[in-house]
Amino acid sequence: MAGNSELSVSPSAIDFDVLADIVPITVLHVDDESDFADLTSTYLERENPDFDVIVESSAADALERLADDSVALDCIVSDYQMPGMDGIEFLEAIRENHPDLPFILFTGQGSEEVAGRAISAGVTDYLQKERGTDQFAVLANRITNAVEKTRAERNAEQLLSAIETAREGISLIDRDGRFVYVNPSYAETYGYESTELLGEHWDVLYPDGHTEYVHDELIPSIPDEGVLREQTTMVTADGDELVTDHALSYTPSGLMVCNVDVIAPDFEHGLLADVFDALDDLAFFFDEDGTLEFWNERVEQVTGYGPEELSTITPRDLVYEGDRAAMNDYVWTTRETGQARVEVRLRLETGELVPYEFISKRVLNDRGDVLGRIGLGRDITERKQYERQIERQNERLEHFAEVLSHDLRNPLSIANGHLDLLSETGDETHYETAKDALDRMDAIVTDVLDLAQTGDLIEPGDYETVDLGGVAERAWTMIRRDDASLDIADTRPVEADASRLQQILENLFRNSIEHGEGDVSVRVGVLPDGDGLYVEDNGPGIPEDAREEVFEPGHSTKEDGTGFGLATVNQLVDAHEWEIRVRESDLGGVRFELRGIEFDAPDRTGE
Repeated sequence: MAGNSELSVSPSAIDFDVLADIVPITVLHVDDESDFADLTSTYLERENPDFDVIVESSAADALERLADDSVALDCIVSDYQMPGMDGIEFLEAIRENHPDLPFILFTGQGSEEVAGRAISAGVTDYLQKERGTDQFAVLANRITNAVEKTRAERNAEQLLSAIETAREGISLIDRDGRFVYVNPSYAETYGYESTELLGEHWDVLYPDGHTEYVHDELIPSIPDEGVLREQTTMVTADGDELVTDHALSYTPSGLMVCNVDVIAPDFEHGLLADVFDALDDLAFFFDEDGTLEFWNERVEQVTGYGPEELSTITPRDLVYEGDRAAMNDYVWTTRETGQARVEVRLRLETGELVPYEFISKRVLNDRGDVLGRIGLGRDITERKQYERQIERQNERLEHFAEVLSHDLRNPLSIANGHLDLLSETGDETHYETAKDALDRMDAIVTDVLDLAQTGDLIEPGDYETVDLGGVAERAWTMIRRDDASLDIADTRPVEADASRLQQILENLFRNSIEHGEGDVSVRVGVLPDGDGLYVEDNGPGIPEDAREEVFEPGHSTKEDGTGFGLATVNQLVDAHEWEIRVRESDLGGVRFELRGIEFDAPDRTGE
């Protein structure tokens, strides 16, 4: 392979003007004629406000000034004929320690001999003094050109030094597509020495058959302004293929700058790609900016997005809008610490939100460069459902622990009272009443234990045909008081869980008795429209603005109330998939309407 023998690039081939800020130019003017020196200083600073001119009357004083490190000189202007040390001797002394400092010989004595000596000593420019003030404009221009050239060369050297040691692959290519500069990292990327690529055409790095593409499509598509990014498969000196990310742009001088990063080939080829595709989890690779570069088939299957859509988005775009802050933190954490974990809701193409846990880890190459990040996403729907189920069960158990103590209170009192009467009187009817109360307590305890084991209030399909009148009478037996009466206006078979329906009625009856004053009247019946049943009383009623609050656990208007009776009613009604509403009753008190109930037989009112 042909190539130049040395690695070099002329600074003039690159436009470094953009690197040079406008900064003051400090000029040291040396002339033994102080009046002329002062005049020169005045005109130079008028010609260029950025000039700062320092005047010395001898070469010896100028050398002392130059030795002062606190003064940074950009250019020296010196007369030739001076006592003690002439201008050329002064130049030779300067060049011993400052070989690149611009030096302009500004002399009234000009000859070929003086010019030859000045050139041999390394003078930057030579200008003969003339009459008039126009000469100062010429001198100012010469100074500016000399300083800008020196600064540009210095910038070029510094830039080239930085490029030489950069880990990123950088090359310069002319408009014909040939390498004029290649840094070691660029050459190493493709398995070459830098000198081997100099002078070669760029297409040497492309697979066979891509020459026409490089010449006719790629190079003409690079914009004169801006950057073209392209992901391309290239070929190394050994013939191996690797996927690279190119950033291509032109300098003002017409050279193309090519920055190259290698995309780890295992992410698109070989074993790792097979591993990715074998995973049930979402697996993807994204760059430091969060842009997806590679993903397994599972990502497309789960999200519903195709390759074109996924190639233009980031992991942040895949999650629900409300979780994007968490995903931003996730990406940032990965960038800072190398790994991260986050739970978010994945937004599918259908709009469905699915809970996912994402973990990611930063990927480095053997030089420590960050290639990007691997991310894995796992569906945690079942885990979240289980957590919610446990949470609901805990809430129910806590609630029903309170309910248990509340609902056992009355039957326990009934049992104790009638057992005492049995002991005192020997009347066996007290035994039967106490036994019924104990049976009721047993039923309540059994229901709560069932709830603790199943987490369900009512098992689907466990409804039975229940006689409303019979359930109401049994419920009243648990609640009744001498100054309270129950009127069963309608008796119809109801589709319900018998034990739960009795519990509903018990709590509604108890609510009427506990809040009533004097003789309490309670009535049970079927709603006129046949959509359900009602329980009403002649008590104080419930204000309209408080009718929603009465179903909240713990809410009670009585100091000794537990506030769980109506909350239990509400939950049991909801478990039946019924509705409960609070109205004013025809008796003047409160009326609870249970709607959505199915009745199995014709109305037998009055039987």
